[in-house]
Amino acid sequence: MRPLRVIIEPGPRGYGEVLAEQKARVAAILSSAGAPYVLHFLQHRPVLTLGRAFKEDHLPQGRGVFQRRGVEIVAVERGGSVTYHGPGQLVGYLHLHLHECGLSLRGLMRALEQWVMDFLELRGLHGTRSEGLTGVWVDGAKVSAIGIAASRFVSFHGFSLNLNSDLDLKIFSEIVPCGIVGKPVSRLQKPGGAPESFERAVSDLLAVLPPFLARLPREN
Repeated sequence: MRPLRVIIEPGPRGYGEVLAEQKARVAAILSSAGAPYVLHFLQHRPVLTLGRAFKEDHLPQGRGVFQRRGVEIVAVERGGSVTYHGPGQLVGYLHLHLHECGLSLRGLMRALEQWVMDFLELRGLHGTRSEGLTGVWVDGAKVSAIGIAASRFVSFHGFSLNLNSDLDLKIFSEIVPCGIVGKPVSRLQKPGGAPESFERAVSDLLAVLPPFLARLPREN
């Protein structure tokens, strides 16, 4: 059984360098039976990522308006369309061999949704799925996006969880998030409420790890 390496970086970090790290971890898992699985929590500098289902009309204002504001735009291999990452949002990347863990790609996405919903229960919040869509909603607004890819059955990319008021929700209103029309995006911090701590959010996520991760030995 491979160990699980947990990396925690409040950041924020640039998207391109982290994507290169993800691909290196995938290669390591594929090349060595002793390479650990990796769970990486971080925050990104402002970036729009464009998944395989992206269409140009999912950026109604075009790309230039975001680039002029310093928002990076990167095409990626994951499923789904466009989403935004930035400060105030926790991102979790997960690298494991699906077959070794008895998972399908769809099964992993459902497990990540359940993980986020279990996390929300710790805060007295009721997270829900939306029929035919991927992600987690609270009171009708999306708080967690999930997008996964796999290379020879090793997963990369992951999920995002909207935490604080410094997350620029205006950007979500200027795009078609995940290519879904008419579904608002929100964050956990309430107007005037106390900020959600990145470190506390990570701690709580680790407290409710899904079974396929909880059973793995933790790398020292």
